[in-house]
Amino acid sequence: MTRRLILLTLICLPAALPLSATGGNEPGGGAAPAATAGAWTAVRGSLWSLWHNPAAITGTPGIQAGAYFSRQFLLSELSYGSAGAVIPFAGSQAAGLRVSSFGFDAYRESRASASYGITVIEVLSIGVTVNAANLSIRDYGSATTFYADAGVHLQLNEQVHLGFSALNINRAQLNSSTGFREDLPTVLTAGVSYQPTGKVRIVADAAKDVDHPLSVSGGIEYEILPALTARIGAGNGPVRLSGGLGLAWQQVRLDLAFQYTERLGYTPHLSLAWAGSGR
Repeated sequence: MTRRLILLTLICLPAALPLSATGGNEPGGGAAPAATAGAWTAVRGSLWSLWHNPAAITGTPGIQAGAYFSRQFLLSELSYGSAGAVIPFAGSQAAGLRVSSFGFDAYRESRASASYGITVIEVLSIGVTVNAANLSIRDYGSATTFYADAGVHLQLNEQVHLGFSALNINRAQLNSSTGFREDLPTVLTAGVSYQPTGKVRIVADAAKDVDHPLSVSGGIEYEILPALTARIGAGNGPVRLSGGLGLAWQQVRLDLAFQYTERLGYTPHLSLAWAGSGR
């Protein structure tokens, strides 16, 4: 039974996590990004930027913390959970920590990450993330490695923001004592965020794994009420549709989202965040 579950996980991983949970983009980092098909590289000042672009955490107006959960295709064996916090300091700097876990007892991917971002000049921020990743497979052993990500955020004007991230820039690998080896993906992503009004934001990302074809994603966010936000999105690699709602009450924000992938079905997403100030 254990071997069947491991096989199921490995079969579903390419569609569930096109960039893998231990290297490249994680399968989440907030239900809000999930609702826009993961396009969040250029969004600045959001807690969830901690998962998508370390340079963008510099816009966080105050201490923020949150947790996120998803269940790929409603399968408990493909459950993912993460939590993190961002703390801005010294006016133009911010630091963040996050942890995550994916899988089940027989197959587990875990990661702990620390990020730092700084605004170099008024319109330009840079950031870096250091990650410790572990992969454990029952009967096959486990392996741990360290790798780094880097990011850049550029604010062209009040409406247009650009984001760039490079994941696993040191081309790290996982090597176990039992002999299995996995090359973690190196992924380059460019994104844009356009906010024509205070109520509408349009986002888009283009990501290139150095070993795989280009993938694109994008979405629209609309603030129906100060306490209610709606989002839709779409992407490829694999082809998926997404949508969701955000609910705000004082300093607490609850986001719900879904993604639909043909043949494999629906994935629900849930995140809860607290903000010391701002959004």
